[in-house]
Amino acid sequence: MKLLVQADDYGLTLGTADGIITAIRTGLVRATGIFINMPWAEYAVERISHYPECSFGIDINVVSGPCTADPAKIPTLVDENGWFIPSRIRVLDPEYGKKNFFPEEEVYIEGCAQVEKYIRLTGHKPAYIQNHSVTGINGYRPALRRLCETYGVPYMDDIKEKYNIVALKRPEFTDNYDYDVQNRDMEKEMLELLEENQDLEYAFIPSHCGYLDRDLFEYSRYTWNRFQDLAMVTSKKIAKWCEDHDVQIISVKDLPMD
Repeated sequence: MKLLVQADDYGLTLGTADGIITAIRTGLVRATGIFINMPWAEYAVERISHYPECSFGIDINVVSGPCTADPAKIPTLVDENGWFIPSRIRVLDPEYGKKNFFPEEEVYIEGCAQVEKYIRLTGHKPAYIQNHSVTGINGYRPALRRLCETYGVPYMDDIKEKYNIVALKRPEFTDNYDYDVQNRDMEKEMLELLEENQDLEYAFIPSHCGYLDRDLFEYSRYTWNRFQDLAMVTSKKIAKWCEDHDVQIISVKDLPMD
């Protein structure tokens, strides 16, 4: 088995950035995408620059924190202060599901601004571009695909499809934000999933690693699960299972796109 372990939301908060660095330094994570629009983006970029073994991508974020583009050009996405309107607020709107809150052109404009900021801070293009949070919305995915074409960067969904990479996760729970659901034992669950799927050629472990800090509860409904995921990807039991079963831990760099 070739195994790609990814941590989403890098730089969402300082605690998230530091937790993912721990997941790279002492664990199995070899891919992470940054929220380049967040106030601590420069801190996060500097920290990950010491870990070239990890493929460093970008998660195009249009639901948390301040926008990167001119807010006048993306009026549907932001409030009067130029901050993205969170998903938890959108779902309370009586027009939710009836109108497009994420129009393709606005997402593309913001996405370009985020990619340009990434390039400015890192000196190179992202290893991949990935969705965040609003993947089922009509205008969002087409905008990301335009971004990939514009900048010549692979789309993470296409990478997974090309190599038939299977995500190791249980079916979605009724409420993924429920306290008990987020606090389940991810180490135990992942060991079971690895055993069940050990004959796969390519497998993928998604995670949302991080340390809990005050800002996390402001920006995300994924909270308590972050330290459970961090414990899972740094688990000595899981590392030993991978060693015993000749699992090759890979990064996006090991999955070239034509």
